[in-house]
Order: sequence, then C-alpha cells, then structure tokens
Amino acid sequence: MKLAIYNFSPKREKSNTAVLLNYFIKGYVENKENTYNLYYPYDESHREEFLKNIVANENNLIAFPLYFCSMPGIVKRFIEYLDELDVPPVKPSIGFLIQYGFLERYHAEPLENYLRKITKRLKFNYLGSIILPGSEGVGKETCHFAKSNLCTTYQIGRKFGKIGKFDDRLLRNICMLYQNPLFFNLIIKRFVAWYVNKFYWNELLKKEGTLKDSFQQPYYT
Repeated sequence: MKLAIYNFSPKREKSNTAVLLNYFIKGYVENKENTYNLYYPYDESHREEFLKNIVANENNLIAFPLYFCSMPGIVKRFIEYLDELDVPPVKPSIGFLIQYGFLERYHAEPLENYLRKITKRLKFNYLGSIILPGSEGVGKETCHFAKSNLCTTYQIGRKFGKIGKFDDRLLRNICMLYQNPLFFNLIIKRFVAWYVNKFYWNELLKKEGTLKDSFQQPYYT
C-alpha cells in the first residue's frame, strides 16, 4: 500500500504535528509491504507537484494544527485547488490528522464535518479524521493526554497499515472529553485572563516591541 503524507505545520519537522505523524508512520510501516512519502507543502512553490501526488497515490493523509476551530489558510487553499483535478475512476482516498492544545473534542467538530463533506464533494474517498486534542508539547510527553495521543496514533497507523482504513473505534476513543464542565471552564478563563494574557503573552509582546500596538482597533467603528 502506498501513502502520501502532507505535513502543513509551519514548524515542519519540529512541530507537534510531525511528532504525531512519526508515531502514525511507525505503526504503518510495521507491514513491510507499505511505503510512504512525506511532504511539507507549506511553501506553495511545488503546489502542482503535490496536487499530482494526490491522484497518483491510493491513500493520502493531510496533517495540520487546528487554528481557531479551523484549518490554517494554506490548507484551505490547498483543498480548494483539489477542485481543479480530474479524479481518476479509481478514486484516491484522503484522510486528515488534526492536533491542538485544547483538551476538548468539540473544538474540532465543525471542521471535521466540513472535511467529511468537502472530500466527498470533490469525489475522493474519505478515510476519516484523526482528532487529537491535548497535543501541546506532545514531543516532550509531558501530560497524560500527550502520551495517550502518541500511543493511539501509533495504533491507528498500525491498523491502517493492515486493513487500509482508519479504525472507527480507535478514532472515537482518542478523547472521551467532549466539553469541560462549566466550573472547570470558569477556572481556566480566570487563569488565562490573569496569567497567560497578563504575563506570558504580554512579555512576548514587550520583547517584540509591539505591546503598545496590541490594543489597536483598526476595524472598530
């Protein structure tokens, strides 16, 4: 089985996306007959080549971090370019790997629904979406969610390498937490307002010399 993998993280090899993909690949290649190619299409200079790869490979995996409950703009643009392709009679399959730091699954639900629909409208087979909440710092394996995500991603890759599709049971069990309890969210909200915004982000803005401009409202009327 051939697989083309596209890592759309701007951090490329140093990204959380790359760490998770490494575990997926580790499981996938346990079947010695499986092969793969890994691409970093964040630079659009090779766009035509990447688009041709989509139809040339029987299976494709598009991986990226979640940005504001959606995908990075370059991923959206890449998917829109797929509409230009002539899909062969034997439809290639496309799956997605989406990782982010929030612990709740519901952040990715609208995007997951969009990806399912757009893949079918573009006349490709939809493999499924590997949704990986709690993946911040996954390379350091610093928390329970991160370690669990690495293990499950490996298992999904391993099963995919055997049967050529994602295991629905494994996808459902990645994160059982759909949404945090209200009380927990209130605590997090206060923590973000007091510590993350006041100290962490403000210090970064000071270092860049942009703190005084951070409260500008250019579109406010």
